[in-house]
Amino acid sequence: MKPCNAVVHIDGGMTIDAALKKLKRSCDKAGLHADVRRHEHYLKPSEREAHKRARARKRRERSAERVAEAQERTAPRVRLAA
Repeated sequence: MKPCNAVVHIDGGMTIDAALKKLKRSCDKAGLHADVRRHEHYLKPSEREAHKRARARKRRERSAERVAEAQERTAPRVRLAA
């Protein structure tokens, strides 16, 4: 895990709730929560690659769906004469 440099300077009139909120925001900016989640369980290198391929596949599928929707919206409408 990378070291966390989340530091909170508490002002004289700051409440505990405000200080905790500031600490949480600082930890989020430092990427601490993501780092802890990533190290929560050990993933073998092969499992890590499988997750990486699955994320890439989902990303490609979403991108293809967005392109298809955009083309559908911009395609000229053809009306058949009745």
